[in-house]
Amino acid sequence: ARDGAVNRISAPGSPRLAGLVSRVYEDDVIESETERLAGLVASKSHTVIQLGISNFNSQIRKSLVDAAEQSSEAMVQNLGTADGREGLSAFLEKRHPTWSHDK
Repeated sequence: ARDGAVNRISAPGSPRLAGLVSRVYEDDVIESETERLAGLVASKSHTVIQLGISNFNSQIRKSLVDAAEQSSEAMVQNLGTADGREGLSAFLEKRHPTWSHDK
C-alpha cells in the first residue's frame, strides 16, 4: 500500500492507518483483485452508486451532525429512484435486484 505517492507502508504497518486500509494484497494478485472489486461495483445500480459518491463527497468536510442529516436526506432521495425502490423490494422479497439504472 502507498501513503500518498511518496512513502511505502508495509502490510504490518497498515493498522496504523486506523481503518483507511481494509485489505492489503500481494503484487501478484493486486490486478485481479482490483478487477474483481471493480466488477462488483459495476454490477450494482449506477444511479445508487452515483448518489452515494456524490453524497460522500459533499459531506466529507461537514460536522458529524450535518453529515448525518445529509445522509438521511440522501437515503430518502435514493428511495425516490426506481433502483432505490427495486433494491428495497428485492431485499424484502429475498431476491436479486434487476437494476434499470434510471433516476
